[in-house]
Amino acid sequence: MQSSNGKNALLALTLVLTQAIGCTLLTEAGDRQVDPDSERKFDFVFKSMSAHGDPNKAPQTLDVALTRPPFEASGKPALIGRARIVLPKAMDPKPYPDERLVMRGLLDGSQHQLYFYVDDDDDNVIRPEDPAAPGLMEHIWIRTVPADRDFKHTLTFEPFDESEYIQRGNLTLSVGGGAMPPWQVATCAAGVEQTLVVRIVLNPQTEDPLEVGYYKNYASNPPPLKDILLKGIADMSSTYAVETYVNGTLVKRSQLIAPARDFSVPFKDWYPLALPEPLLATPRCPSK
Repeated sequence: MQSSNGKNALLALTLVLTQAIGCTLLTEAGDRQVDPDSERKFDFVFKSMSAHGDPNKAPQTLDVALTRPPFEASGKPALIGRARIVLPKAMDPKPYPDERLVMRGLLDGSQHQLYFYVDDDDDNVIRPEDPAAPGLMEHIWIRTVPADRDFKHTLTFEPFDESEYIQRGNLTLSVGGGAMPPWQVATCAAGVEQTLVVRIVLNPQTEDPLEVGYYKNYASNPPPLKDILLKGIADMSSTYAVETYVNGTLVKRSQLIAPARDFSVPFKDWYPLALPEPLLATPRCPSK
C-alpha cells in the first residue's frame, strides 16, 4: 500500500497536470475553460484596415476565402469557408478597430491558405491592376494559416485569381423589397458601434458542424441594398443552420436544406426583425 506521503504526492502531481492541461485550451472569451474545439477553430485578426474606412466613400467589404490543402487530382486547394465583412467607416478620433474573424470547425491540423481582398465596389469580383492606371487595383493578399494568426494592412499585394481554388455553389442572403427595417438596438448610447453577424453552419446536427459562411455589418453603415453573396460554399441537399447575432446575442436561428447547388436564404430566415415574431433573445448594447 502507498504511504500517506506517497498519496499526497500523487494527488499534488495530478492537480498540477490537470491545471496545466486546463490552461492550454482557452475559450474565445479568454477565460480559462477547456474548449474542445479550439484546435479546429479558425481565429484570425485583420489589423489597420482603416485605409478602407474613408467616411466620404461608400462602405467597402473585406472578402475572405479559407482553403484546405489539395486532395483532388486537380492539385488545387479547395474552399472550405467564406466571409464577407462590411468594414466600418473611420470614426476619428477613435482608433480603427481590429477585425477578428472566428469560424468554427474548419482547421484540420494542416496548413491552410487564406485568400482575401477588399472589394471596394461590392461587385464580388477581384479587380486586377489597370495597365492604364498603375497602382489602381483592389487590395489583395494571401496568407498561410495557422502559421499566421493575424495580418496588418500593407501595400505589398499578392494577386490571385479565384479559379486557383475549387469552389462549390453560391449561397445568397436575400434582401427583402422595400425599406429595410432597422436591426440596431435603439436605446444604445451614441458612439457605441453595434454589429450584425450571420453565421452559416453546415451539418449543424452532426458531431462535426462546419461554419462555412460568415457575414458581418456595422450599425454605422447603411443597411444592405442588394443580396449578399457568399461564393463557393453551398452544396445541393446539404443541411445548413443560419444563425443571426445582434451585438453578440443570438436573435434568430433557422435551418434549411439546399434545394440546388446555388440557393438563397429567404430574407425572413436571416434578417432580424424581418417578421413580427419575437426574437430568441433581446440583444444588449455593446460596451464602449
